Amino acid sequence: MGDRDLGGLLEPLLGVASSTRHLRMVVTPGRVVIDRDDGSSTVAVSWDAEQHARVCDAVAEHVELSGGVTVTRLGNTIVLRQPPDPLRRMSDLADGGRLSSLAARFLVGSSALGKNILVAAPWCAGVSLVSGLITEGSRPVVVGGPGDAVPPTWPLVRGIRDAWVVGADRIGVWSLPANELVEIFAHGSHVVAWIDAARLDRALMRFEVGVERAGGSTAPLHVLAGIDLVVVMTRGEMPRVSQIAEITLAEEGYRPQLLFASNLPPVPTALMPVASPSFLDELERAGQNVLADELRHVGPSHPVTTRAPVVPAAAPVVPAAAPVAVEPMVRISSRPVVETSLGPTPRFDPALRDAPPPGWELDQLEEEVPSEDGATASPEDATLAATFGLAPPPPPPGAVPLSSVLLGGVEQRSFDEAMRRARARDDLLREEDDEDV
Repeated sequence: MGDRDLGGLLEPLLGVASSTRHLRMVVTPGRVVIDRDDGSSTVAVSWDAEQHARVCDAVAEHVELSGGVTVTRLGNTIVLRQPPDPLRRMSDLADGGRLSSLAARFLVGSSALGKNILVAAPWCAGVSLVSGLITEGSRPVVVGGPGDAVPPTWPLVRGIRDAWVVGADRIGVWSLPANELVEIFAHGSHVVAWIDAARLDRALMRFEVGVERAGGSTAPLHVLAGIDLVVVMTRGEMPRVSQIAEITLAEEGYRPQLLFASNLPPVPTALMPVASPSFLDELERAGQNVLADELRHVGPSHPVTTRAPVVPAAAPVVPAAAPVAVEPMVRISSRPVVETSLGPTPRFDPALRDAPPPGWELDQLEEEVPSEDGATASPEDATLAATFGLAPPPPPPGAVPLSSVLLGGVEQRSFDEAMRRARARDDLLREEDDEDV
């Protein structure tokens, strides 16, 4: 069956393709689903089992129609793929909210320098980003399989050697597995390839698995030699670029350094620059002086650990505490523990083992006999006594002495007797002084 006859069978589906800009259409009997870079949706189109069976009989494996549309049969499923828009550039993706303008300019400038970029994203969003980057070149080439749909002006080749033959200055890949990406990244420049992953670490681990399947034994070396930047896009109704990381050399082999990241205040959905790339001088030499100056004023780098975390040399390594075994049925209090500092514990001197207990001098004093009259000193006398060190100052008016409350007034009476004797002694000394005169 010719292309015209097959086009007649697919006329209802091709009519939908001309009215909706999508990249993939998955057709089963009675159900048609289209995939765009902003999500998937079901199309209300008349497509019964008889029409579906006729198309399945007409398509053996892959058929390319006019305009670059490809038809692929997978069992009882028909897949139609349209080529991406060759006029949709990175600035258009930035205007559509897929990434920031600064990030778009940075990716374009990096690709112009020959940097290889790995895109981890949903397939449709990844195709849009890959095609937007290679559109910036003058001779874009797509490396893929026979079912790939590419614009008529873009050559579709089978390997990196064929891309060299046509002199490609941008190489796009969006349909090959990770083990086939290894050779393209290891031997090519200006490569922008898609890998099915939702996270940065998962994309790198899957690439390392591809290295092992390709027969490579040094996965970190292959990553360093092949990949310069990794772009991660979110999944959902509106895929956006959430991370851009640079692959740098580290003690454990390689390390991704975050250059752009989202989920940061004050606007979590914005893609913010968080670190400067290591090839700012290359951007300046290539004439990207404004871009290099904007990226130079970004803060310090933010490493992302995909293996064991690397502790900086200046930071002390604190060993992990051993787990404490807790016996069953032991209740642990949740109240906070308040630490108190009581000072050092006094040391015991063995030479003082036989010393009398403290306060023995008080036991040697003669017991004072309280006065019978119970007279108390005046406030003036008490003040004089306190001045010369004989007693404490008088209590405030109306206050009851603590000694009277605790000891029944015995100490107060002893003080009164001492004051009486002191006055008598003063009178005697005064009389002797008068006689001498």
